[in-house]
Formats: sequence, C-alpha cells, structure tokens
Amino acid sequence: MKFILTALYVMLFYVLAWAEAPMSAQQPATHDLLAGRKVLGTVDFLPGADDLSAQGLTQLAGLMPGLRDLDYDRLLVRIEGFSSSGGGGGDAVTLAMVRAQSVGEAIKERLPKFSLILTGFAAKSDRNDTLSPDRVEIVLYDNLMDIGTAGMEEVITR
Repeated sequence: MKFILTALYVMLFYVLAWAEAPMSAQQPATHDLLAGRKVLGTVDFLPGADDLSAQGLTQLAGLMPGLRDLDYDRLLVRIEGFSSSGGGGGDAVTLAMVRAQSVGEAIKERLPKFSLILTGFAAKSDRNDTLSPDRVEIVLYDNLMDIGTAGMEEVITR
C-alpha cells in the first residue's frame, strides 16, 4: 500500500511539473536593449589621436542632415567612442571617451539643442573587422523611457 501511495505521489508530481512546463518557446524575462541599436554613421580617428582630422570632419558633416532631422522624442542618440590603444600614455577607454567628447562637441556647435550621451569602449583590432577600431559611432536607440511616444505596450514588454 505504501508503494502504491508513493507511486501515485510521484506521478502527481510529474503531471504537475509537465502541466507547468511551457509548450512553446517563451520570450526571455529580460529584453535585449541593444536590439533596437542602429548606427547612423562613424567618424574615424588616427591611432592614438583624440582630435578630429579633416577626414573626420568631412564624415561628420555628412551625418549632420540625418542628425538634424531625427525625432528626438522617439530616439536616443549616443556617441560611442572606440579605441584600440591608449595614445599619449593613457588607457584605451579614456581615449575613447575623449574621442566621443570631441565628436559630441563638434555636433553641439552645429546643433546647439543636441543632448549629449557619451560612452567609450576599448576595442580589439580584428583583421576580419571592416570597421576601424579607432572610431566614434553615432548610434540611435529607441527611447523607451518616454512612455508617451514609445507606447505603453512596448515599454512594458521591453
């Protein structure tokens, strides 16, 4: 009798566990915040340099119409600096931040109402990578913090 009760208990446990198991793949509990990341453009730097070159200024000038026409309520613009070396004895992250700041200031001169969000990354140079490790990317993200423009359903699900 004890064996039958134990077997029934184990079967009940398995049935309950099976009923709780998802039938299909569920969305992960956390959403990939970088899923909406879109690079508007890049500004290249010489290795170790933190000031905009003539080529960098030309690249930035080509991006200005796109920056001017953005809907800043729906999008966040982040200036992301990358560096493969420290340059001048500093570390790579600091150099990347200084690069992002120089690009951000150049944008701010042309668009005074532009809101700066800066970040810097140390980048490893990869031979197969088509991007220069010494660059600044102007990146667009969905503005999920503005409930009025993002929509309540989108804010909750992300």
